[in-house]
Amino acid sequence: MYLWGSAGVTTNIKFHKPILLHIHNDLFGDVVSFGTQVAGGTETKIGTLEPGEFVSIPLQNITGVFATCQHESKVCCLIRE
Repeated sequence: MYLWGSAGVTTNIKFHKPILLHIHNDLFGDVVSFGTQVAGGTETKIGTLEPGEFVSIPLQNITGVFATCQHESKVCCLIRE
């Protein structure tokens, strides 16, 4: 699942000033693995979020941010400059 971006985006997106994607894994969810993808499809795994955890990552020179989990979890996202 893409939290931001898409497999259909074919060029890395660059912002004048990087924006932040804040990601929160639901308190009652499963562990979520997440990472970024660049043009050409190369994925970089960043890490995992345990239930209830937050992380913020910059969106710069990528085509997407993805997340996966074993079963099911609700993940909330917020973009800020």
